[in-house]
Amino acid sequence: MSIICIHLILPETLCMKGLSTYNQGKREEGREIAKRGLSLELTSHVTWHVNALIHRADREWVEALKCYSQAHKIEPVRLKST
Repeated sequence: MSIICIHLILPETLCMKGLSTYNQGKREEGREIAKRGLSLELTSHVTWHVNALIHRADREWVEALKCYSQAHKIEPVRLKST
């Protein structure tokens, strides 16, 4: 039994695997893996951000903006004023 079978698959890890697969030239497979990761955890800004990166790479600007907006709603950027 491999160690991968023992551990649960985290949605963020699954999305990063999808992004890596996508960037290796397996675009459809990578997109599906990232989408599956997003469906497992809709409240993670990482899953939304990774899907936005994939949409942006495909020049799907509207979908990328929707994903970035959702990621920002979940984890807004905190700017420090110094």
